[in-house]
Amino acid sequence: MFAGDATPLTTKEATRLAVGPELDARAWLCLRGWVGTSLRINIDDPNDPVPYWLFSTRQPNDVARVIADAREELTRRGRARVKGSLRD
Repeated sequence: MFAGDATPLTTKEATRLAVGPELDARAWLCLRGWVGTSLRINIDDPNDPVPYWLFSTRQPNDVARVIADAREELTRRGRARVKGSLRD
Protein backbone atom coordinates (compact mmCIF):
# COMPACT_ATOMS: atom_id res chain seq x y z
CA MET A 1 0.00 0.00 0.00
CA PHE A 2 1.82 3.11 -1.22
CA ALA A 3 -0.88 5.73 -0.73
CA GLY A 4 0.15 7.80 2.26
CA ASP A 5 -1.66 10.53 4.11
CA ALA A 6 -4.42 12.41 2.31
CA THR A 7 -4.57 16.15 2.90
CA PRO A 8 -7.76 17.99 1.88
CA LEU A 9 -7.17 21.47 0.49
CA THR A 10 -10.54 23.01 1.23
CA THR A 11 -10.03 26.58 0.01
CA LYS A 12 -9.10 28.16 -3.29
CA GLU A 13 -6.12 29.78 -1.60
CA ALA A 14 -4.79 26.47 -0.28
CA THR A 15 -5.10 24.91 -3.73
CA ARG A 16 -3.48 27.95 -5.36
CA LEU A 17 -0.48 27.66 -3.03
CA ALA A 18 -0.22 23.91 -3.63
CA VAL A 19 -0.10 24.33 -7.41
CA GLY A 20 2.05 27.45 -7.26
CA PRO A 21 4.85 28.24 -4.84
CA GLU A 22 4.62 24.92 -2.92
CA LEU A 23 4.46 22.65 -6.00
CA ASP A 24 7.02 19.89 -6.42
CA ALA A 25 7.63 19.52 -10.16
CA ARG A 26 7.70 15.73 -9.78
CA ALA A 27 4.11 15.60 -8.49
CA TRP A 28 1.29 13.99 -10.48
CA LEU A 29 -1.44 16.55 -11.16
CA CYS A 30 -5.02 16.38 -12.40
CA LEU A 31 -6.48 19.82 -11.96
CA ARG A 32 -9.63 21.51 -13.22
CA GLY A 33 -9.54 25.30 -13.19
CA TRP A 34 -13.22 25.60 -12.33
CA VAL A 35 -12.87 23.47 -9.16
CA GLY A 36 -11.33 25.48 -6.34
CA THR A 37 -10.61 22.66 -3.88
CA SER A 38 -8.32 19.67 -4.14
CA LEU A 39 -6.74 16.71 -2.39
CA ARG A 40 -3.07 15.83 -1.94
CA ILE A 41 -2.10 12.19 -1.38
CA ASN A 42 1.49 11.49 -0.39
CA ILE A 43 3.12 8.54 -2.14
CA ASP A 44 5.16 6.27 0.16
CA ASP A 45 6.88 4.18 -2.51
CA PRO A 46 10.67 4.51 -2.35
CA ASN A 47 10.92 3.33 -5.98
CA ASP A 48 8.51 5.99 -7.30
CA PRO A 49 9.92 9.46 -7.96
CA VAL A 50 6.43 11.00 -7.65
CA PRO A 51 6.18 12.47 -4.13
CA TYR A 52 2.41 13.03 -4.18
CA TRP A 53 -0.75 13.18 -6.24
CA LEU A 54 -2.67 16.44 -6.32
CA PHE A 55 -6.10 16.51 -7.93
CA SER A 56 -9.21 18.65 -8.02
CA THR A 57 -12.31 17.52 -6.18
CA ARG A 58 -15.36 19.36 -4.92
CA GLN A 59 -15.47 17.13 -1.83
CA PRO A 60 -11.85 16.88 -0.61
CA ASN A 61 -12.85 15.95 2.96
CA ASP A 62 -15.13 13.15 1.77
CA VAL A 63 -12.50 11.71 -0.58
CA ALA A 64 -9.83 11.88 2.15
CA ARG A 65 -12.17 10.07 4.56
CA VAL A 66 -12.87 7.30 2.01
CA ILE A 67 -9.14 6.83 1.42
CA ALA A 68 -8.43 6.73 5.16
CA ASP A 69 -11.22 4.16 5.64
CA ALA A 70 -9.87 2.00 2.80
CA ARG A 71 -6.34 2.13 4.24
CA GLU A 72 -7.68 1.12 7.65
CA GLU A 73 -9.63 -1.79 6.14
CA LEU A 74 -6.58 -3.00 4.20
CA THR A 75 -4.47 -2.82 7.34
CA ARG A 76 -7.10 -4.75 9.28
CA ARG A 77 -7.31 -7.42 6.58
CA GLY A 78 -3.53 -7.66 6.43
CA ARG A 79 -3.39 -8.28 10.18
CA ALA A 80 -6.10 -10.92 9.89
CA ARG A 81 -4.08 -12.75 7.21
CA VAL A 82 -0.93 -12.69 9.31
CA LYS A 83 -2.83 -14.06 12.35
CA GLY A 84 -4.09 -16.99 10.29
CA SER A 85 -0.72 -17.73 8.69
CA LEU A 86 2.10 -20.01 9.79
CA ARG A 87 3.73 -17.10 11.59
CA ASP A 88 1.43 -17.58 14.64
